[in-house]
Amino acid sequence: MAAEPFAPGTRIVVREVLHGLPWLEFSERVVSDDGSVLASVLTEGSPLVLDDAADVAALLERDDRWWRPRGDWTPRG
Repeated sequence: MAAEPFAPGTRIVVREVLHGLPWLEFSERVVSDDGSVLASVLTEGSPLVLDDAADVAALLERDDRWWRPRGDWTPRG
């Protein structure tokens, strides 16, 4: 049974996973969802929430070729 598509404008939470553990989450808005393809957009000013800032900082220091953050970093406390 397939899940119902998201309505345009719905806020969804995206979680990035590294080595099986979530390390970053942020909100996006659904642009369209036809049940097969979900299109969403990260709006300017959306906060990025880190799960464990110390581990992420060490990872990014080792290799920043893949992603350079350009937002508000808010470690969970």
